[in-house]
Amino acid sequence: MAEGFAAIPTWMIRDERVSANAIMVYGSLASRGGLDAVIPGRVTIAREARCSVRSVAYALAELEALGVVERIERRGPGGAQLSNEYVLSNRPRARAARGEGAGSAHPPCKSEQTLPLIEVDSSEVDTCANAHAQSAHDFDEWWQVYPLKKDKGRARSAFKSALKKASFEVLLDAAAAYRDDPNRVPEFTKYPASWLNAEAWENGALPARGLVAGGSAAERMAARVRGMQSEGVRHELGA
Repeated sequence: MAEGFAAIPTWMIRDERVSANAIMVYGSLASRGGLDAVIPGRVTIAREARCSVRSVAYALAELEALGVVERIERRGPGGAQLSNEYVLSNRPRARAARGEGAGSAHPPCKSEQTLPLIEVDSSEVDTCANAHAQSAHDFDEWWQVYPLKKDKGRARSAFKSALKKASFEVLLDAAAAYRDDPNRVPEFTKYPASWLNAEAWENGALPARGLVAGGSAAERMAARVRGMQSEGVRHELGA
């Protein structure tokens, strides 16, 4: 295999059926060319691809369906799930298997690279079977996404328990959806540990805020709390 290729294939850019997010995610992966490359988690890829974490998941699925990314599951001792391995090609692999050459719509595949999706530090690649190290990194990535940073120790313990009930991807995507939900009232955002212990990743979108004057009950309560706090400050100042 070659050292790697960092360029986005021309055909991918010109094919209007390929989404912009898929192109950008492919570019992020391909920029880390070379065998046994260590690439970051989805939060970093989302930042580089200028899209959301959820869009990264959709883009990866699109690239797999397109045939330019092949995901290979990896298992450790005892069948433990390890990080996935991705094989990138600069044209759909199905075409390469059929032997289509320069006359095809897509150029011939000149190189290919294997990118293990190791979401730990490069010094830990050989020990990535260590579930604790992987879980710790996953928690840090999830913590960056969750909208309220409170009681990190309790949240870490709750996160480990939650991983027994749902996958990391589900927890990460649900946290991002909760963060971006337009109906979430910041003053009433759940503490991270409470959100995890309540299995709130299964809740779906929040109900729409009330359209009556004064806003929703939560908003009215929040305004009342803020008013009481302001009244207390004025009282202390002798106003």
